[in-house]
This record gives sequence, C-alpha cells and structure tokens, in this order.
Amino acid sequence: MSDAPLPEYNGRHEWFWEPEDENIIYPLDKLVEMYFKSVERNSTLILGVTPDTTGVIPEADTKRMKEFGDEIKRRFSNPIATKKGKGENIHLTFKKPTSINHLNKIQ
Repeated sequence: MSDAPLPEYNGRHEWFWEPEDENIIYPLDKLVEMYFKSVERNSTLILGVTPDTTGVIPEADTKRMKEFGDEIKRRFSNPIATKKGKGENIHLTFKKPTSINHLNKIQ
C-alpha cells in the first residue's frame, strides 16, 4: 500500500483538514506520477481525503479526485492492442503507425 494525503504543502503532508487546504492540493500531473510510481512497485495508491468541520469532503478535493479518476480511465480504458502468451518477447502488429506510451503486464 502507498498512502498519501491529497493536500501537501512545501513537502509537509497534511493528513487532517485545515482552512485553505484547497489551495495546496496536489496537482493532477503529480497525482498521476504518484499513481505510476505506486503501481510500478506493485502497490495500491491510497489518497487521504478528510472532511471539513461540517463533515463534508471539500468541493476542491472532490473535483481533483474526479479529475484524477477521469485521467486514469482516459489512459487505460481503451487499449490499442492485447496479446496473450508466454515468454519475454512481445510482437504486436498494427495496420498503421501507432504511438505506444504504456505497456501493462498482466500475470
């Protein structure tokens, strides 16, 4: 498990809600980087979000988590190819030139 709070300020993790936390939420590109670093180490990324004093998750946190989920879905929900088999070499043939930016090994 890899866990991190959603807010971060100058390298200091903010595990509990404080006023103005919406100004220090990790940017989307940093969350995606954290996701890749966790899954490449065979770990699950768990982001800590905490309610404010009214018991509600702040709107900025909800919005960022939605953006993050949408980005992960965008990157992985429509594979350009799949291949099954054994061995260390992979051979994929495409009908036209195709850019590849992710390979996902499923065991």
